[in-house]
Amino acid sequence: MRVEGREGTIVMVGGGRVRVDFNHPLAGKSLEFEVTINQKIEDLTEKIQAITNRVIPRVSIDEFKFEISEDEKSLDIIFPQYLMFVEGISVSKFSLARELNTYLGFDTVRLIDKFEMGGSTTDELTTTDLEESLISGQNDEEE
Repeated sequence: MRVEGREGTIVMVGGGRVRVDFNHPLAGKSLEFEVTINQKIEDLTEKIQAITNRVIPRVSIDEFKFEISEDEKSLDIIFPQYLMFVEGISVSKFSLARELNTYLGFDTVRLIDKFEMGGSTTDELTTTDLEESLISGQNDEEE
């Protein structure tokens, strides 16, 4: 049955009431998947690019610049200028930094917004504290 545009299943009728289950038909069931691993990424830069592409999928990975410290404990990511206009980018940046720490062990992730001011003058504004991403109060762009 359909209620307010949602698909449901009648699970009980009695006492003048009807109970409708709006869960997906596979909810609560154990599922088995068969997968094939096509490639194992070993290169650190490729791993960073893969995580970045997953967290911020609508931007070409070629538009980012990654700088890894010699000891591989810190990472600078320079974002393309137009990204500052993307709604929810602050939350995405925080998620990216957290995942790079969790999965690749970076102690420090600096997220750098690069602003080019007409011609040859370039100023870089750096967000060194991840908390600044949270303070912005923007919502995540994920649907």
